[in-house]
Amino acid sequence: MVGRITGSKNTKPSKADVRRHMEALRELAEAGDIAARVALIELSVKLLAEKKNGRR
Repeated sequence: MVGRITGSKNTKPSKADVRRHMEALRELAEAGDIAARVALIELSVKLLAEKKNGRR
């Protein structure tokens, strides 16, 4: 499951796509998957950076 967010072709993933992907990563991380935990942290940081930059 760790990898790209699946969504529509050639478009930015929707908020629902990102939410589903993050929920799947959370489940894997809670089960002990280290790669999922790292991916979840990286995705969270990326989304926070986009949110911060979008407000300027």
